[in-house]
Formats: sequence, structure tokens, C-alpha cells
Amino acid sequence: MLAADESISFEEMITYKHSTRMELADRILDGLIPPARKYGNELAKRAADIFAKWDRQADADSRGAVLFTAWADKLDFDTAFSQPWSESQPRTTPDGLANPKAAVELLETVGAEVEKKYGSLDVNWGKVFRLRAG
Repeated sequence: MLAADESISFEEMITYKHSTRMELADRILDGLIPPARKYGNELAKRAADIFAKWDRQADADSRGAVLFTAWADKLDFDTAFSQPWSESQPRTTPDGLANPKAAVELLETVGAEVEKKYGSLDVNWGKVFRLRAG
């Protein structure tokens, strides 16, 4: 967000601070969707469609965030990226997928788990992640 904006106001900084945008999704989903559609089973193709429509936010009504988080939680961050994290480029790394076919296989596995657990691949973020008081 900061890289896309040369100058920000204090109010914009507060808005950025409270953003629910998933930066990791911005970095790797464009490298996952096409292989999922090409190599994936029916479930992976449905997941790709969900990711293509998802706004990459983790708002209560966001559909795609739960699936993405479940998938990203199982990624091996040491080997998953074509461009690993670099201390000299912290805002642009990690980036890309080193092995798209393996990423699709993981998506198939995780997608089945999400669908079994929540009854849907595109379950709302707020249905799974919420705060309760009292």
C-alpha cells in the first residue's frame, strides 16, 4: 500500500493501518490461479474461481479469505516462493511460487478440508473468525 502511494496524509495512514487486505495474497495468488485452472481437479478449479473473485480482504463477508489462509498456513515458507524473502527487499519479497503444481496439490488437499469442515469453499471470513463478548 505504501509503495503505491508517494505521499500519504495522516488519515490515509490510519486507513492503511486498519486495512484487512492480505498482502501475501497479492504476491502469490496471480501465480496460483492459472495453474489451478490448468492442472487442478474440479475442487482446485472452483477454488481458483473463488480466488479470482475475492477482493483479497479479510472482512466479515469476504469469501476466499478462509480458504486462502488455510492454504497459506500449510505452505512451507522456506521453499514455496520463486523469490524468497530478502532483507534488502523486504517490501517486495517473498514473491511468486517456486512450484505451482505442488501449490495446486496443496490447494486440493486444503480445499477438501475447508469444504468438509465448513460446508463450503467460500465460507465467509466472519463465520469462522469472530470475537464474542460475554
